[in-house]
Amino acid sequence: MRGIFIAFERIYIRGNKRIINENGRMMITNWWEIGDNQNLWVNPEELNLLVSIIVKKYGSLSMFAKKLTLPVSTFYNKLKYKNQGITVSLLKKILYELNIPFQEICKFPIKIGKYKLVKAKFPIEIEPSLGQILANSFFDGYADRYVMRYSNYDPEIREEFCRGVINFIKGVNIPINLPKNLERDIDLPTFVPQLLQSLLSVDTFLGDKCRIPKSFFEIVKKEENFGWYFLKGAYLDEGTISSNEILILTGIKNKPLVEDAQKIAKILGLLTKIRSKRSRPGYYELKLSAISTEKFYENISNLFFTQVTKWDSVGEIIGKRKVVEERKKRIKEECENILKACKEKGKLTFSEIRQNCKLPESTLYFRLQLLVYNGNLYKKRNGKRSEYIFKSNKLSPLPTINVMRRRFGWR
Repeated sequence: MRGIFIAFERIYIRGNKRIINENGRMMITNWWEIGDNQNLWVNPEELNLLVSIIVKKYGSLSMFAKKLTLPVSTFYNKLKYKNQGITVSLLKKILYELNIPFQEICKFPIKIGKYKLVKAKFPIEIEPSLGQILANSFFDGYADRYVMRYSNYDPEIREEFCRGVINFIKGVNIPINLPKNLERDIDLPTFVPQLLQSLLSVDTFLGDKCRIPKSFFEIVKKEENFGWYFLKGAYLDEGTISSNEILILTGIKNKPLVEDAQKIAKILGLLTKIRSKRSRPGYYELKLSAISTEKFYENISNLFFTQVTKWDSVGEIIGKRKVVEERKKRIKEECENILKACKEKGKLTFSEIRQNCKLPESTLYFRLQLLVYNGNLYKKRNGKRSEYIFKSNKLSPLPTINVMRRRFGWR
């Protein structure tokens, strides 16, 4: 099929498809790239012009239909009576046969679909939040060529999903069926799944078979926000926090899909680990490494349209970890000061160490317990008082917080 494509700006090309422009956005040049099965309601004036050209060149719509070996009724309903809309594939076929450049049609705002009509003005521009919609279609969503449903029943996440749909395409008004009953699915028109299939070559949306398309990995390499939006959608749909660990995905049976999500995370510089879910054999989870937590949080936090409590809990985990790290840092500094004082004198009593290091009595007691446990000091009884004798200046790695709490208290 021949088509004439206009380059509105410099773009990166993968095969014959335009993937992403220099502004980090995917560009659909025009209507002929949104999927051959999309149903267009073209402006009547443009359809009348096509009919007049066909009649002038072939004598009648009937003769033109025979030329294309298509039912005559198809042309009368779609072109003359204008009561069915016209598919992208058929419109391209007509224009090709008439030798009319594709960009000469659909210059006016048009509607797309059969039942729930999408309003669009071409050309349209795709925003990076496409990544979130792709993730939603795989995880808490269901999609086929006819509809896309979203089955997350958290009211905040549902609102965030709707805002994502509204904002992921410039120049398009997508109708959203948002039931007041939170236990009912959110419905989107067929335009959305067909668009994902056309742009990204998505093979299937079935949960146990779907895969992230190769083209999407290339997009993320060019513009990371597509990937961050994908991980955002994945976490909101299927992620959780368990034992202070952030699981981007959990309880996923489709292991190849989890591996695909891990590839996205790797492109974005995140360290993750895939592991089996203990409570559900045959299901998998994608665990985020602690050293990647802040990067994960900082890059995704700016992508929210609304406030979502589930995401706020990620920030709380980071806050708790920072408190723990600050306390461990302080403990280390205090232990080093104690060792320095004991090394200079060889041995010191409790009171002498307290006077030198200026620590509260309870705090000093637990620090000395820790240093004796680690082998840095030796405690010797001398009459009624205890002396702490210096042994090693090398401070061993501190025990875990839980061990310190159980053995030495938390000060």
